[in-house]
Amino acid sequence: MALDAAIAKISSIYIKVLLAGNHTPELELSLRGLELELYELLDQLYKQQHLKDYMKYEAEVTRQLLIYSMLKRLLNIKSN
Repeated sequence: MALDAAIAKISSIYIKVLLAGNHTPELELSLRGLELELYELLDQLYKQQHLKDYMKYEAEVTRQLLIYSMLKRLLNIKSN
């Protein structure tokens, strides 16, 4: 499923940020694009009335975004 691939991709980027201890404007743009893609995919599930899948993925997307937010705080990264 496209959501699985998108979640795996954003998780990989989060891990790279954590291990590298850095963050670039290019990385921020890439992450914002992935976040939008995730929400669009979630919206499609909701509109198709796949509520069980929607709830499962919505929880995972929220978890990933919380991890990213915590990483940014840990690394003292300022968002635009």
